[in-house]
Amino acid sequence: MVAASEQTETGQLEKFMIVGELALDGAVRPVKAVPPIALRARAEGKVGVLVPPENAAEAAAVAGLQVIPARNLRKAVGFLEREVQIAPVTLEVARVLEQAPGNELDFAKVEGQKWVDRPPETAAASHQ
Repeated sequence: MVAASEQTETGQLEKFMIVGELALDGAVRPVKAVPPIALRARAEGKVGVLVPPENAAEAAAVAGLQVIPARNLRKAVGFLEREVQIAPVTLEVARVLEQAPGNELDFAKVEGQKWVDRPPETAAASHQ
């Protein structure tokens, strides 16, 4: 919006994809479907994506992009004009996997319903 209204000129705009819902007060609110947008940005050869801080971790799951968390429009424009430094968010996959919940499904507890436990038994047997 700022670039379209010629309030700023920066060569950085073409290097980044910008995602988020812009509130009337200039805040950038989180949105859904950030990972596919980040994948598209990478496919288009973008350097990175500017996203709301709440979406930064999921965008960082896409390797090969700088993920810049922008809390508001002023910070985003400042970053693109190289007046504001914002550290990129990185995702440590090993740390995420350590925090992942364990497999809580236990088919041993299914009793009296053979039609429920038969498909998993068949699938498990076919992989041996």
